[in-house]
Amino acid sequence: MESVALSDLWWMSYAPLLTIAHITKTWSCFLLLSATFERYLIASKSTRFMHIVRRRRPAIASATLLLTAVTSGAVFFEVKTVPNEYCTGVNKFTLDLTDLARSPFYGTVFRFYLRNTVTVFLPFILLALLNAGILFTLKGQERRASLFRFASTDHK
Repeated sequence: MESVALSDLWWMSYAPLLTIAHITKTWSCFLLLSATFERYLIASKSTRFMHIVRRRRPAIASATLLLTAVTSGAVFFEVKTVPNEYCTGVNKFTLDLTDLARSPFYGTVFRFYLRNTVTVFLPFILLALLNAGILFTLKGQERRASLFRFASTDHK
């Protein structure tokens, strides 16, 4: 059973919903990165920076939302719903890129290089480095604690 009215509603809400999906996905990644940085400060016992980060959590979350809105919010202006001249009913619309998304500068520099760097590569690398730093810091703390407990390395 085909519902043309429901299909029309879906096609008309596609760009806003795609934008919301991109923003929430990217913002959750940035918030996870912020939490991992805070965990790294806790593990490394950096009390001076930890106090600054704890007091500024709302500002950090707002800054990540602003960065997310700039990098991922532009998705709204990149896709458009256009009539599909060969079909009717639920298939009477299709998606297409806007002229902005097709422009060489925006399409290549912003959409590909900047957005992928800021929302994919940089968070991945930073999360890997921070988690490695947390791991090495905790391993060092565990080793120092066991050496303190046994007062020698003969037990290993």
